[in-house]
Amino acid sequence: MLSQPEETAARQELVEVCRLLYKRSYLCGTEGNLSLRLSSGQLLSTASQTCKGRIKPNQILLSDLEG
Repeated sequence: MLSQPEETAARQELVEVCRLLYKRSYLCGTEGNLSLRLSSGQLLSTASQTCKGRIKPNQILLSDLEG
């Protein structure tokens, strides 16, 4: 299982990547999704219809490979 500080850091990293991609016009608004596989095997994913340029860590979804 992943520790809370590790999950928090991973969420922040994914937010930063989303914002950079948005800033560089690789993403427009709510299109696409990004995900990050954690060492625990769980996934952090951006939600559909969420502006990637304004996404916050608490908007990142946590799931396992079974959904």
